[in-house]
Amino acid sequence: MNTLSLEFSLHFDRKAISMSKTHAIEMIVGYARTSTVDQLAGFEAQLRELGAAGCEKTFQEQVSSVAEREQLNAAIEYVREGDIFVVAKLDRLARSVPDLMAILQTLGRKRVRVRILNLGMDTQTPTGKLMLTVLGAIAKSEGRYKGRKPIETERRQCSQTGRRGRYPNCHCQPSRYR
Repeated sequence: MNTLSLEFSLHFDRKAISMSKTHAIEMIVGYARTSTVDQLAGFEAQLRELGAAGCEKTFQEQVSSVAEREQLNAAIEYVREGDIFVVAKLDRLARSVPDLMAILQTLGRKRVRVRILNLGMDTQTPTGKLMLTVLGAIAKSEGRYKGRKPIETERRQCSQTGRRGRYPNCHCQPSRYR
């Protein structure tokens, strides 16, 4: 973190009192990620966008979002109060809305602003705060909704158990009226 040292003097009762104060200057920290090393063009595009946004330090990795994201964890550990954490796209930061909310809460506790370039979102603006509120509501409902099983999973379970499924390639017909 860069610091700016200010020197000033106070004159009181004919005595000069010298004081110095150190003021922290925000650092803009970027994070870029692609799922595979084959996505070189997308990775380079993110790095260009982060550079154009003024990132002084960029953490970068080419790993799936379901794997351990060591550089993301390092970036979150690195930032300090007053810093700005920047990503090019929302999906490069989080796996899901609850994951995003957890990351944003961690950064919020450290008093770090977050910017998501492709959305024009900044957690310090009224619009950014509104978007966070909406995302928080989605996160709550997403936690309750489990969704349906992927088709391949259901087909595999259907063939293993002999149960009838709803898909034609499932070796049987739908079992609506068993």
